[in-house]
Order: sequence, then structure tokens, then C-alpha cells
Amino acid sequence: IEGYVTEAGTGDPIVGHGVSIADADVPGPGTIRTTNASGYYSMPTLSPGDYVVSFFDFESDYPESWWQDGATPAEATTVTITPTSVETLSVELAATGATIEGAVTLADGGAPVPGAEVQIFRTDVVASPFHTATVDAAGAYSINGLAPGDYIMRVAPTSVSNDYAPEWWQNKRTRGEATPITVTASQTVSAVDFPLKIEGSISGSIEGYTGGSISGVTITAQNVDTGEMVVTQLSAPTYTISNLTEGDWIVKFEAASELQNWVTEWWDDSLTEEGATPITIDSDGVLDVTGIDAVILPGAEIAGEVVDSADGSTPLEGIDVTLYREGVEHGAVVTGADGLYSFTNLGEGSYTR
Repeated sequence: IEGYVTEAGTGDPIVGHGVSIADADVPGPGTIRTTNASGYYSMPTLSPGDYVVSFFDFESDYPESWWQDGATPAEATTVTITPTSVETLSVELAATGATIEGAVTLADGGAPVPGAEVQIFRTDVVASPFHTATVDAAGAYSINGLAPGDYIMRVAPTSVSNDYAPEWWQNKRTRGEATPITVTASQTVSAVDFPLKIEGSISGSIEGYTGGSISGVTITAQNVDTGEMVVTQLSAPTYTISNLTEGDWIVKFEAASELQNWVTEWWDDSLTEEGATPITIDSDGVLDVTGIDAVILPGAEIAGEVVDSADGSTPLEGIDVTLYREGVEHGAVVTGADGLYSFTNLGEGSYTR
């Protein structure tokens, strides 16, 4: 595959423009070539198959585009390569790319975070970010050459930003929660800012009730105010939950499998979420809280059978059985074909059905 990239209207060569040639069946960026002083590029020795070609330069005003005249990956025209084919794909580009710009600073005090990496994703492509920008000494960044469409953005965890909680715009923690940004041709969207919060951690050790080590425990930290949850799996006697923002957190310890009959508990020795002791992450106090330990106890079991009262023996399937612990609903199960039900992982207390 070869061709020329020139400017619409003048025909002048566009030098240093990026060309991505990717396998049509493999999502994500492909092999990259850049145009020379004549605007020419080439990709020799391609294996036979179907390819998607895109043209980009996020330092310029030319929007990303896909062969042939596609503004999005979905509009790309597939190019089929045979063992002897030579495909010439030349494009004329107009400087109508959109720009997204903003700042990355500390939420507390507003100091810039130079060297942090801002990543941008298309909402219609589930793949790695197709472009990144590095924050300058003043905390500013700019991403140019964007095609019209919807984008989501985040500050990526790097050696510079590892001390701060991961953040998608606007103050979101996950890609699914990220707020889309819509751009049109030649538009500049400003003030797409990321105020980073310092993050902390909670760590401790877990052992069995006999004092031995234990594995297969799921530890969940939950923010008391926002409900945000961060989960980790215990694979050693100790654990650490990172990426915790400032605030109060409660920690739950539970068996990772229903085959493990262990009591679910909240720190510090509570059988209920309401009785959990909050742990405070505070940049002015303690960011990394240690000593949040737990001893996992074996759980009790309550089991039984539901039968037809008419004959006292025929098992009844699909009957809801609700268990209460000291007047509060603990859980519910449905009887199987044999009429049996079971509640496991039960801690000490008084139960009724």
C-alpha cells in the first residue's frame, strides 16, 4: 500500500503525517508510517488479507480520517491485498480538525502536574487510546487533529501520576462512568480539566481462626459517602487496597467462593455493614492506613426441607425461604427440586425463618 497525502485546495505535500495500516480483523492501531518531504508513504511486504488505513497527525489541524473518506472507523473502506497487488491510496486533507485542551492540576491547591499523561479514546472503539498528550510545566495539554465525534478522556497512571487517584473526565473513576465530549469540525473545546486527588491505601493481614494462613478471601473497600468500591483478592497472608481517595472507608472480608464456608465480616469484627468501623484516608493525616487485620471464622449453616403439608413428605420446589438475624433480613434462597434449602457462612447470632 502506498500513496500521497496532500493539502486540499493547494495540492501541497503534507510532511510527517501519520498513516496507520491495520489488519481489518484486529482492533486497535496498526503499523505506522509517516509521509516524506513529497507527502509520500509506502508499506511494502504486506501479507495477503484485508486492511484498514487511517491518516492522522495530532499535532496539526488535519482531522483523523479513514480510507476512503471515512470520518470514523465504522466508515472505513477495507482494502484487500493479494500476493501481487499494489494499492495506491492518496488523500487530500483539509485543516478542519477539532481540538480538546485543558489542564491537569492538584485538586487541593491547584498546582500543575507536569509530565502526566492524558489519554483520549473514541466512544465507538473499545481499544487502547489512539492518542496521548503530555502535560507541560504549566499543567496544560492540547490534543489537535480530531475528527468530529464523541470522545472520552482520562489521566493515565504513570510514574508521574501514580500518587493520585485515576480519573476520567469529569471526576469519574471508570471508563463506563466517563462523560463523553462531542466535537465538530474545526471546533476547540477548552477547559477539559482534571483536578487530581491524592490517593491512599488500606493494608493488613488475614489469618484463619486457628492462626494459620488463609487464601481466597475477597476484600472490598467501600467509600461511606459515595458508595464507590475497590476490590482485591487475597493471594498471600497480607493485602493492600490502593487507589483510594480521601474520605471514610469501610472494609469487608468474605469468602471468594460459595464452596468456602467462612463468615463474612466487616472491620472491626462486625457481622453487619452498619456496625463496620470507618477508616479515614486523609492527606493532612494518614494516607496509607496499615493494620486493618482480620481473623476469618468458620461459618455455621442452617438447612432444611420444605414439604407439602397435605402429606408431610412431598418436597416442594421454588419456595422462597427468608432468613432473619436478630430481626433483620439476612438473606433469601429458593428450594430446589428436592425441597431442600441451605444458608451458609453464618456468624454467631439468633436467626429465624
